[in-house]
Amino acid sequence: MPRTPHQAAAEAIFDAYEARGDLTEAEWAMKPAELAAARAIAAMDAAARAEEAADGWSWAIVEVMGHRRHVGRVREEERYGTRMLRVDVPIDGDPDAKGWRTHFYAGSALFGETPCTRDAALAANRPYEPPARLALPHRGEDPEDDGMPF
Repeated sequence: MPRTPHQAAAEAIFDAYEARGDLTEAEWAMKPAELAAARAIAAMDAAARAEEAADGWSWAIVEVMGHRRHVGRVREEERYGTRMLRVDVPIDGDPDAKGWRTHFYAGSALFGETPCTRDAALAANRPYEPPARLALPHRGEDPEDDGMPF
């Protein structure tokens, strides 16, 4: 079976890492294409984190005097002649489609801040899905339902 150019490139990368002795035990067990894909994903994640850090944003859970809690991207800004924390909360967990809700807090109003990942912040802001969607079908919807309760 002929190899595609991508497979050949992945095997070359694998061989280069193997020659340098940079492979972990888990990577030894991976196929060369899987290893190349895993390393490419790790490099993209690192680039995304570096890009976010470059513009001053980080992701965090912010508690304001223990009464309000926001999960979103945060950075420190000068506003009203003082340093304030800006918290941008993604609306319904989808900032690309619905935008951001912005809050400003003075440092003295903050109770706590816990760093988190972008994925965790977006998941925390998704709307609640009612449990009715997870309910069993009503009687009569099942073709094998004989009307008996058991």
